[in-house]
Amino acid sequence: MSQITLSDYVGFIFGEIVKARALADAESKRIALLYKDDEVLKNFSVPRFKIPEMELSIPVLISGARYKTTIKFNLAEAKFYDFLVNKLNTAVTTIQIADKGITKNFETAADPVFVAATPIAKPVLLTATTPVKAVKAAAKIPATAIVSAPAPATLPPVEVLMTEFYKQLIENADPSVPDNIVQIRWAQLFNRKMQDTRLLDTYRRLYPAGQLYTDTYNDVLAFVKANTVVEKSQIENILVNPETQTVKDGSNADSVFTIRAKIVEDGLFIKEIKDSNGKVTEQIVEFD
Repeated sequence: MSQITLSDYVGFIFGEIVKARALADAESKRIALLYKDDEVLKNFSVPRFKIPEMELSIPVLISGARYKTTIKFNLAEAKFYDFLVNKLNTAVTTIQIADKGITKNFETAADPVFVAATPIAKPVLLTATTPVKAVKAAAKIPATAIVSAPAPATLPPVEVLMTEFYKQLIENADPSVPDNIVQIRWAQLFNRKMQDTRLLDTYRRLYPAGQLYTDTYNDVLAFVKANTVVEKSQIENILVNPETQTVKDGSNADSVFTIRAKIVEDGLFIKEIKDSNGKVTEQIVEFD
């Protein structure tokens, strides 16, 4: 099916009308020159084709459209951070479990972390008013096992990397292809987390081919793409079929519309040219 933009089609029709008018004016000029040199004809007005007003009805068959779609990474910064933190912590846990040789059958694990005879105490929520002694007694663990957690740094390197990661996704010129950004940024985050937890050597020993990084990278990439959505979509061009037979045979009430245009002639006609003293220096042939 022939396709052309509606703007090109209508513009072409108007352009053809202008060309037709130009051809008519050129013919009028030729006749005017003949009249000018004839003693009798020079007293006659030169015939000129005029179209003071023209109405056009142009049926067009809509054959398609071109769209401009704007997409963006649309996720709150806090939710993105939560996802990354969870993914990093899960990777750390996976490495630690693999290093301990834990299997589904904990009793036969090479280095079990649970002992069947050890009862699991009911968890106690620690509040500001809960005595430390009560927590120790409830958990039935040695006093030396409870230590104060170190105060977090003001801005840890991992947080800096996550901020840069998010900013780069938001400012990505082509949000539909975030692969390179995710690959580089997740590698930085993954390595930083391994260094912070002192698990880099363990990871390299357990995953010499880097499979855990690859698996988590695929998860992060899928998450980013899932949150990259269409922000808006607009029509750039309407495509029409200019073939009249196709319009006649292959159209219906929903696919055809008619353009009605009115062309009004407007122009400036110079009849004579005068000098600064008001004397006529050149007479222009008047057209009728």
